[in-house]
Amino acid sequence: MQIAKYVLTLLTWRCLVARAAPIIAALQREQGLTVDEKGIPHVTLHPPATTYWVKRTLPGTLLYNKTLHLAMEYAPKALTVLDVGAYDPGYISQLDWIPTKVATDIQFSVKQARVWGQSKGVAFIQGDFLKLKFATKFDLVTCNQVVEHLPPGVVEPFVKKMMSVAHTLIVSTTLDLPFGVIPGHVQDPISEAKFRSWFDGPDGRIIKYATARGGNPRGNYTLPGPGHVGRVAALNQIVVWASFNPH
Repeated sequence: MQIAKYVLTLLTWRCLVARAAPIIAALQREQGLTVDEKGIPHVTLHPPATTYWVKRTLPGTLLYNKTLHLAMEYAPKALTVLDVGAYDPGYISQLDWIPTKVATDIQFSVKQARVWGQSKGVAFIQGDFLKLKFATKFDLVTCNQVVEHLPPGVVEPFVKKMMSVAHTLIVSTTLDLPFGVIPGHVQDPISEAKFRSWFDGPDGRIIKYATARGGNPRGNYTLPGPGHVGRVAALNQIVVWASFNPH
């Protein structure tokens, strides 16, 4: 009799565990925690993103994929990264080979607070980048689609500040987008020569210049001539800058 009760209890327990396992697994995935076949836990960075990020990663918008590939190519051994003007954690979370991730933005809306609060493995600092102080340089600094919003007299020291805290710096912006197409883009149109001029200085040099389509979908346009259907993502430009100082 006792053995029968023991067996029944064991079977009931196993049944409950089996039913609970998918729920537990789902919660772990939601929290960014997975366990491999050896039972070793791993934190994965797939934080929630605002619609801002979702709209900028639609098919045909290759800009952010391009900057990610450049980060892998030019900062494969980076241990620290700073993302400047990071509206949400959607971009920096994909730099998953870099253990220490810091992001900053002057904005901090309610929906931003929600997604940053739920992100895993990223430290967020709200503030004016030009006023923030950092005790050391970062192996990699990234800045996507920010500088076009900065007025003359601000964009130059902003870029210089990023160079001063970076060993490798990756910056993207619009390319020859007419002024007024996207509200708030006070620097448009930005030619290649204008963009490159912001990185002039004795402390480093541009080691890569590239272009890619994507960015703000409001910059998309229709190609002229018959037979063109739909809108094409605007062309953007990317600079990879490297410091001469290894320390």
